[in-house]
Amino acid sequence: MNESKSTTDTQSLQPSTVFTPIFLRMPSKGKRELWPGSGLTYWKLRRLISPGAWNEQKPSVRAHELRKIDRTRGTVLIEYADLIDWYNKQFQRSNPASPLLSPPQISLPPTLTIPATGKQCPYTQLRHTVMYELSLPNSPYGQTGIYFTRLLLPGRTHGPIAMQTPSVLQFIRSCPPPKYKISPETFSVA
Repeated sequence: MNESKSTTDTQSLQPSTVFTPIFLRMPSKGKRELWPGSGLTYWKLRRLISPGAWNEQKPSVRAHELRKIDRTRGTVLIEYADLIDWYNKQFQRSNPASPLLSPPQISLPPTLTIPATGKQCPYTQLRHTVMYELSLPNSPYGQTGIYFTRLLLPGRTHGPIAMQTPSVLQFIRSCPPPKYKISPETFSVA
């Protein structure tokens, strides 16, 4: 009996290769849903994360738009924990006895490295190009305040760029929410 317990404990201590993101990237207009089966399409998410009279300028789910200085649109990142909290409130409103969805269990590394070309960071959902541009001294995103370094490994002239995770999160969360144009008749002001 003790043997089965010790093997279960050992299995739970194994590192997980599945990453829980901090942010979810806003799906493009062509994509149908954020998650298959969730019902949250691009247009529904726009309404959920946009500040307006229907939510007293404070959306239930926070989102941040990383936008280059000279651009009118950018990358929209949605706070994953806020989205799960919103889902829980929706279920509780419809059925107070419903069990809560578990909040995301996020364990962050102290540093984030820029993903390979064409890939995205599993924690921030930012693509290679955006993370590289954030690491530049004269970033097209302005003064980011992100701490970074190039890791010089023995025998190599160029190593990967590492960014301090807290400074990356602080910069993303300092970005303003996206400003989508939503028609007022879509929402009732209650």
